[in-house]
Amino acid sequence: MDGAFGEASPSYSIVQEWAKQFCLRRESVKDEPLEGRPVEVVTEENIRRIEEELLSGRQLMLKEISVRLEIPKTIVIWIIHKHLHMKKVSASWVPRLLSSIQKENCLTCCQKILELCCGNQKQVLESIVKGGGKHGTLL
Repeated sequence: MDGAFGEASPSYSIVQEWAKQFCLRRESVKDEPLEGRPVEVVTEENIRRIEEELLSGRQLMLKEISVRLEIPKTIVIWIIHKHLHMKKVSASWVPRLLSSIQKENCLTCCQKILELCCGNQKQVLESIVKGGGKHGTLL
């Protein structure tokens, strides 16, 4: 088989299993239907449900989400990283990339700070950085 298929040829153990199934009178080459959970659990509905869970309380553990939604923990991890593009920072789930709305809000805030800083920088910094005690004072 290696001569005909090269590196794409099946392993010896796979060929043995095929021979065994053939001897047991199995004629179909199609996979048998599996019992239990459906194979496809990464659905738009599950992605939406996980996103809602994360946004409702970002300090959730993966196990909690998995139990609440009855989705395997590995699938929850897959959806969070690959579909929602989020990662865990400290104890909170945050987006890896900012959405266009978040970018716009960030730009607006920065422009307002720049407008405030034009002319009275010290006063603006004092109003932003206020702290009590010896460790909280910057200026």
